[in-house]
Formats: sequence, C-alpha cells, structure tokens
Amino acid sequence: MFGSNKKATVVHTSVASDNVETLIGKTTSLTGTLSSDGSIRIEGVFEGNILSKGDVFVGPSSKVKADLNARNITVSGDVSGNISVVEKLELLSGACLHGDIKVKKLVIEEGAIFKGNSETREDNAKQSAVTSVASVSVKQA
Repeated sequence: MFGSNKKATVVHTSVASDNVETLIGKTTSLTGTLSSDGSIRIEGVFEGNILSKGDVFVGPSSKVKADLNARNITVSGDVSGNISVVEKLELLSGACLHGDIKVKKLVIEEGAIFKGNSETREDNAKQSAVTSVASVSVKQA
C-alpha cells in the first residue's frame, strides 16, 4: 500500500477498454468469422477472419491466424495473416506479424517483428503507393 516500491505496468493501446464490444479472453479459443460494427479485443486464440467497422486490439498473449479488416488495428501478440486497415496499424513491442498489409499509416515500435509486403494507401484511397518489404525486425540494442 503506502511506501510500496512496486511499479505499475502501463499498456498503451489505441482501443480504449470501455469502447470494446467484443472480448475474446485469454482462456478462449475460437474458429470462424467474427464480424462486428464495434471494437474487438483478442487476448486468446482465434483462427479465421475478423471484420470490424471499429478497432481491433490483439493482446500480448494472443495467437491469431486470420485475415483482419478494421478501422485501426493494434498488435502486441502473434498474428499470421493479411491485414487491411482504413486508418492505422500499430505493431507494439513484442508483436510478431507474418502477412501482407494494406494501411494508411503504419507504426512499428522497437522490438516488433513484421515479415510480409506492405501497401500504403494515400488519403483519398484512389491511388496507392506499393512498398515491398521482405522482412522488418526492430529490436532493442
């Protein structure tokens, strides 16, 4: 309590916890197609397809083998599959992504791994600049 030397662990995400409509917990494993108008948080295992008009957060202990389509996606766990986002894809430290991505904005933190191809969309989404990436690995020194 008072005078404790314990430090609080802070996890920053783009998906606020109070805005999440669908939660797949750490002890949950699902296979199939998950479709939602709201935001989704995955902490467990998922295989299939994820379609969201909101945001998707893939937690640090999660294992996802799926194609993901959403407004924004934040990854801190393992994802194997293609990702398409309307706005921003964030790969947090510890994230591992194997797959192709289509994004407007891409943020890769130190310690994240990305292996695949990337396509960056312009603001008007009519034209796109294509960047081919064999692999990107950002590790701490």
